[in-house]
Amino acid sequence: MLDLQTISDRIEIDDLITAYARAVDTLDWARFDDVFTPDAVIDYTAGGGIRGTRDEVRDWLAQTLPAFTRMQHYVAQKEVVLDGDTARRPSPLDSGSSPASGAC
Repeated sequence: MLDLQTISDRIEIDDLITAYARAVDTLDWARFDDVFTPDAVIDYTAGGGIRGTRDEVRDWLAQTLPAFTRMQHYVAQKEVVLDGDTARRPSPLDSGSSPASGAC
């Protein structure tokens, strides 16, 4: 059985993933900044994007995402692996998006 701290940690991690998806989908860059620490390294290279600091990735997203008229992230298989004070969340994340007219 999970202890209360583990349950709390898992819920907080899930809330961060939701906040991330909402921030990106709504182009809310202040909320995006709240999700990641300033020294975070974020890697979008698997999807053809960049790897960089929170601010570099935020700026790249702010330039790139207006090419889409609609975005909605889907998060599945919500696995959380806790190990002391660290956590991994190897969850598939997909984005349904529609390019703006003439963007592609």
